[in-house]
Amino acid sequence: MLSYRHGRHRNLRWIGLVCSLFLLVALFVATFGWAVLQHEGYVGGLFRGCLSAKSPPDPNNIQRESRTLSIGWRPRGTPLSMNWWPRFVLTGKGMWKITLPLWIPTLVVLVPTVVLWATDRRHPPDHCQTCGYNLTGNESGVCPECGTRVSR
Repeated sequence: MLSYRHGRHRNLRWIGLVCSLFLLVALFVATFGWAVLQHEGYVGGLFRGCLSAKSPPDPNNIQRESRTLSIGWRPRGTPLSMNWWPRFVLTGKGMWKITLPLWIPTLVVLVPTVVLWATDRRHPPDHCQTCGYNLTGNESGVCPECGTRVSR
């Protein structure tokens, strides 16, 4: 029988895998292409390897119906043209711009996911789930290798 901890780790590694794949696709799009969403003067998007957002130039003069999405591809983009470090810039009149390089959240999610996948040690049903010893023919209900009680 699987322990609660083992089941939770299994769920976490699958969630980590899905998030890692999503972040890797976003990093690829942001590095070699771009996607920009503009809504009520606020602009957010993926470009130059980053997730970026910025406030409207004049918060008092916002067009309420403006909503656009543009997606493009620049085949000549290279990873060397990326922004490598996060930035938060405050400018005059309440304007701001946030830039988060996507390699940071990708690394933060990918490393624990790889560790969870690497440490998963499930054994076949006829083996001890603690040490992996083959229990075929064992009648005692105790693993002779590590002493763990085995339920049949």
